[in-house]
Amino acid sequence: MATVKLLLRTRAVDEHGQTICPTPDEVDLDRLSPRARALAEAVAASPGQTAGEVWVESDLPIREVIPDWQTWYGEQGADRRLRQPWSGW
Repeated sequence: MATVKLLLRTRAVDEHGQTICPTPDEVDLDRLSPRARALAEAVAASPGQTAGEVWVESDLPIREVIPDWQTWYGEQGADRRLRQPWSGW
């Protein structure tokens, strides 16, 4: 099992509203898709070994991914691809 340790950005706070300092997550590279594995390996090889915001983009336009897309995006945004932060390694 090949693993790397990555420090992922988190916005977790404790009960007092203080930001919780994240600890590195151990990522099992064998469980990742080839693209996710390449990304994890690249981040692990970077000088700070930390990931900033990692965004994923859908292969499909918003109108095909989100129910009731008209409510949130309107006609002008319907053909864009859905982009969102990725936090689930």
